[in-house]
Amino acid sequence: MSISARYNSISTDDVQTPGLETPYSRFPNVNHSAINGKDLDISAIVTKRQQQLDAVLHEISGLETIMDSVRNLHQQLVDKKEKITRYMNLHKRLVSALWCIPNEVLA
Repeated sequence: MSISARYNSISTDDVQTPGLETPYSRFPNVNHSAINGKDLDISAIVTKRQQQLDAVLHEISGLETIMDSVRNLHQQLVDKKEKITRYMNLHKRLVSALWCIPNEVLA
């Protein structure tokens, strides 16, 4: 897959932030655990947020793997460019006018 195809397959539209607001998040300094029967609701919210966090951490890990691959590919291409440039310059020197002058004249 080409680099542009890989780039086009990644879209910021794919990143969606879930709604994180709850009735409890509006007043974070209140002890909501004292509210009767709400402990299970709060525990469920925390569990759900942990699952969302785990999913995001997994996506970040995958993205870091892709970024490492891109950095590696970039370095390989830079090395290839330098090698091509080096060989091109070597061959340019071979066709230089100085190489056409006999050694006796140069001496």
